Amino acid sequence: MALPNKASQLLPKGVVDVKYERIPCKYPGHDTLTVKVTEQSRFAEYLSVVVLYQGGQYDVLGIQIYDGSVKQWKDMRNAYGAVYDLPNPPKGTISLRLKLKNIASGGAVKIVKLDNVIPRYWKAGVAYDSKIKLA
Repeated sequence: MALPNKASQLLPKGVVDVKYERIPCKYPGHDTLTVKVTEQSRFAEYLSVVVLYQGGQYDVLGIQIYDGSVKQWKDMRNAYGAVYDLPNPPKGTISLRLKLKNIASGGAVKIVKLDNVIPRYWKAGVAYDSKIKLA
């Protein structure tokens, strides 16, 4: 797919299945979990997020969002790849709970809570730092 001048051979194939596999890595200068509100998000109607800089040895298995109006955690849908979404997100600042799998330790699972990681008046395309480092 990355070969120069080969697009004309790939295009007729239409949609192709692609398997993604995360490789443990480090991001110099970025050592805390960051949540990016994707460009597809529409304030107060639709929230779509991706977790950035989890680095190292963790895969995101799921994301939950806290709905303070009913005092419960709601699962976000894994829309595609690493993107999670939810129509009609809760109002106010947003807390998330991440379910992470440690790929280096045989798949041990841990939950990480990101309190008030997304501000009340969030904007599409903006990344918000959680200040949380994964060990």
